[in-house]
Amino acid sequence: MTDSLFDALGGYETLQRVHKIFYDKVYTHPWLGAFFKGHDQSFIERWLRIDRAFHKQVVKADMDAFKAEHTFKTRVVVPNPEKHS
Repeated sequence: MTDSLFDALGGYETLQRVHKIFYDKVYTHPWLGAFFKGHDQSFIERWLRIDRAFHKQVVKADMDAFKAEHTFKTRVVVPNPEKHS
């Protein structure tokens, strides 16, 4: 089996680094930082733990695995915006 795109890009460790860089920039941004005023960055680590808890429910090996698990649910298909521009 081939790695998922998530794994190929470095998996959870890369996700953590991206989130850290993103929130470091958001917190120091003159306008965006105002939305986070009074909130300690520790909430980011908490969010990453919550996000990780849902990983197995969200990330599937392929579309067949997704379809097999979600046969009773309505799937949301989002059109590719590049095809509609």
